[in-house]
Amino acid sequence: MGYRPNEAARAMKSGAFKSIMLLKDSSNAYSSIDDEAMVAVQQVLARLGYRLVLTLLPQVGDPEAVLSEYIRQQCVDGVLTSMMRNIPPWLEGTLSRVKTPVMWIGSKRECDCVRHDDYQAGFDGTLRLLEAGHRRIVYADFAAALSQKSGWHFSTQDRQQGYLDAMQAWNCPPQILRPDTPLKQLDGIAYIKKHLFPHRPTAVLTYGLWHTGRALLYACAQEGIKIPEDLSFLTLMGEANMESGISLSGFVSRDTEIWTRGTQLLLEKIESNEPKPPQVLSFKPQTGGSVGVPKRG
Repeated sequence: MGYRPNEAARAMKSGAFKSIMLLKDSSNAYSSIDDEAMVAVQQVLARLGYRLVLTLLPQVGDPEAVLSEYIRQQCVDGVLTSMMRNIPPWLEGTLSRVKTPVMWIGSKRECDCVRHDDYQAGFDGTLRLLEAGHRRIVYADFAAALSQKSGWHFSTQDRQQGYLDAMQAWNCPPQILRPDTPLKQLDGIAYIKKHLFPHRPTAVLTYGLWHTGRALLYACAQEGIKIPEDLSFLTLMGEANMESGISLSGFVSRDTEIWTRGTQLLLEKIESNEPKPPQVLSFKPQTGGSVGVPKRG
């Protein structure tokens, strides 16, 4: 007969709007989701008849009032937030007051969050270098300067602490290379030449590839330092990578799995109206060609 259900009427009767809000910052530095993860979220929601509404965190006026009103206007059943860094202090309270189930992606919280095990990645990365025979291992992180410590993402502290604990367990002196003030990406090359190479480490573990790892690789190429013959290199990265003809050794993030699991947990929370314990996923180890044995002497 050509009848089509009225979704608004169904929502009024059931109290469910079959709509999920994805809340993110306009800057990918603070909040990000790649295309593969976005598709995975959409697939999870589509199987249960849900829609995804993308919303940017308000930047003008009274952001608390604007966001509260927008959530009410959109009639969403839950919120997925990718706010990972520089989270506004008012945001958690605002989301709590609107009484809409929330799942935090990439945040470290007592409940309702899905994240990576950054501490274990830092520990295991250091352990891999130690087991290869290295003792002069430097941990380098240019993504977060010392002057920014109050705003560090939890992963900054956790990865560094994993490195420190692994070095202590093997009675090896740690050395952390972190700038006092923020560096531009290209400035990292000169910083490495000045502050890292004179110490003659046999291996370097970097917080990540984008801001720190590439600067190290470029500096090595300019100085004629071969990897892994002269210097072993291990990093954490968003996906399996090859740089300058070298397949990288390190640990790969599981972003798509984290977003998929976060979406599933949010839907379960909507049904049960109960908080969910934190879900912590390990990084995937990648055995590349950038780690070798240290040179004698």
